[in-house]
Amino acid sequence: MMEKCQTCFKIAEDTYVAPALLPLEDAVAGQIASLWQGAEAKAEVKLNYAFLHEGVLRALLCGIGSQAGVQAVYWRYGVCFYDQKAAGVVRIHSELPDPSGQGGGWISVETTGANAAALARSLVASIERINIGAKPEVVWRDEAPAGREVEPAEPFAALQPGPQPLALSEPRPVYVSYAWGGESERLVDALEGRLADRGYVLRRDKRELRPGHWISEFEREIARADRVIVVLSSKYLKSIYCMQELVHLHAQVLGDRARFHGKVIAIPLDEVNITDPCDRLDCTLYWQGEHERLEVQLAKVKMAQVGDQTRLRLWAMDDIQKKADTILGWIADVLMPRGAASLDAAIERLQS
Repeated sequence: MMEKCQTCFKIAEDTYVAPALLPLEDAVAGQIASLWQGAEAKAEVKLNYAFLHEGVLRALLCGIGSQAGVQAVYWRYGVCFYDQKAAGVVRIHSELPDPSGQGGGWISVETTGANAAALARSLVASIERINIGAKPEVVWRDEAPAGREVEPAEPFAALQPGPQPLALSEPRPVYVSYAWGGESERLVDALEGRLADRGYVLRRDKRELRPGHWISEFEREIARADRVIVVLSSKYLKSIYCMQELVHLHAQVLGDRARFHGKVIAIPLDEVNITDPCDRLDCTLYWQGEHERLEVQLAKVKMAQVGDQTRLRLWAMDDIQKKADTILGWIADVLMPRGAASLDAAIERLQS
């Protein structure tokens, strides 16, 4: 129902995004920059509105988000992604009317690559099909490109968002999900040095996150990665942030076991036993208890007193308690040595 009303869009299995709850652009500026890579827009167009209704922007993000899923970076209200068909990057900004009620507002579309003009034309055609309010005035930076795209049945359906190809000289990124401190930290430090010698760069939150950055955005960035190393520890299994990363990974592969194993390389520490179903269910019971504890607290207050982050935490705990046993069971089914030999096995799988 919410998808039909364009108040949210699905980015992965059981994972939805509400445009109105997205972070501001500054919070995801680093992710946008990593996609845009300092390029110059080959095509640029601005759609000026007599009054830009917020519903237009929600429809735009829901339309693109339903195609791009976790392959795009989203903010309120804008989006950036790589289109595989056009071999170029799209960056869309917007500005709502002045709060004083004078009207106005605009959407800008920038595209890169050899097929930038065709990609921009297609996006403009899709935006113009959003039937909310008056049609915008379309102003191209340069002369309006010739030609007309064949419009699909649904707006934005012609897009093919996907991972951006790496330059030949660029180190291959590998993300790591782990709980800070102790043996996990020592293992990740050792892994970082060994991967660097083999042409990989390890992305870890301690390096990537800076004050003011959103932890939730880094979790989604991990889910978008091609390969992720997960270091499982007792602390990891009781960390809301670590377990959310694991659930995001499960959602990104749409709950497909083979795709999960192709993406995730798990290194369980000696302290973790997940081969026994009873031990795996200990994790489920822990998060069930945390979920119930928060529900008890929520029952004591009015819903108007509850903030978005508290609601999101409750939903995250619910997701974890429902999926932990399945995910840990998949990990347990893969033979991995423990101790120092686990690094060799992880690197071997990474290079296979």
